[in-house]
Amino acid sequence: MAVISVRVPEALKKEMEQVDIDWNEELRAMIKERLKLERRRQAIARIDAIRARIKPGFDMAKAIREDRDA
Repeated sequence: MAVISVRVPEALKKEMEQVDIDWNEELRAMIKERLKLERRRQAIARIDAIRARIKPGFDMAKAIREDRDA
């Protein structure tokens, strides 16, 4: 497993020690959620780029039917 260090102000560290939270697990979960969000944003950007190349009025269902009939 890789190691990542995070620096926080001393006052924040003292506050963190006063609560019963597994900060390692909490940060891992937050990183996983953020990565999931970023992957979604990238996928949406790729989809938008593809949609921008499609001509207005293009009938996808018709194109699929024509392709299947060929």
